[in-house]
Amino acid sequence: MTKAAARSLFTGWHFLAWMLGSFVVVLVANFALIYTALTTHSGDVAHGAPPAGLRMMQMSNANVSDPGWTLSMTNANGVVHFVAEGAPHLDIAATVVRPGDPGSKGPLDLTAIDQGMWRADLGSLGLGQWDIEVELHDRDTGRTAMRRGRLVLP
Repeated sequence: MTKAAARSLFTGWHFLAWMLGSFVVVLVANFALIYTALTTHSGDVAHGAPPAGLRMMQMSNANVSDPGWTLSMTNANGVVHFVAEGAPHLDIAATVVRPGDPGSKGPLDLTAIDQGMWRADLGSLGLGQWDIEVELHDRDTGRTAMRRGRLVLP
């Protein structure tokens, strides 16, 4: 073999260089992806979504049969009206939360208008989308039900 032919052989040093080079390329790509993920994360994390969903499902399953009353929500000029038809003795509680921001959850102050009718002023809420959860308890039958609705305040 000539000296030129011996120099062109693939040696162990060549193999080591290729292995280290491949390892470096993989590490650089991983760190680039980690950096991109950390700098672009919006911070939105669903806190307590599974327990809240299970609670709502349990309440819905407990009230599979028709409770004998219905609830409707209407929004007009920053005032939401709740009307429960068919049940004279209801206790009502409502909470409001901005979707995706569990820290914004708070009670909604309801004012009774008439039997089975309530209103809530939404003037203190900011503009945008809001979820309203209404929990109704029928004092006659002991049944509890939850209704959820979304409002958009322009």
